[in-house]
Amino acid sequence: MVDVPLMNALTKAIPEHAALLLVGDVDQLPSVGPGQVLADVIASGAIPVARLTEVFRQAAESRIVMNAHRINAGKMPEPAAWGADSDFHLIEIDELEPAVATLIEVVTRRIPARFGLDPVRDIQVLTPM
Repeated sequence: MVDVPLMNALTKAIPEHAALLLVGDVDQLPSVGPGQVLADVIASGAIPVARLTEVFRQAAESRIVMNAHRINAGKMPEPAAWGADSDFHLIEIDELEPAVATLIEVVTRRIPARFGLDPVRDIQVLTPM
């Protein structure tokens, strides 16, 4: 998730005799700041790249993992059956105001009640622009 300004500062700080090893997951969220450094470095073909093919963080049957692969393949995610115990949930809403109200409800009430979390300390909302 390194952005262009941070990578610029890092590469300027590395001594000439040093090597830089980048480890990351190009399929994860991009940096919050400008650029997609890791994806661009990989796409350049200028350096050797190794890709891991086995999922370790979540179980192979995780709906998060399955849907991440679907999204990367340009497909829509598949939600779990209604009421199913799942690690992935999709709430589709077409209008802005109901979407905001539902997001607030999910973050402040549903998630904390289900998982015993504090909505301010334990929950983070990331949204695309």
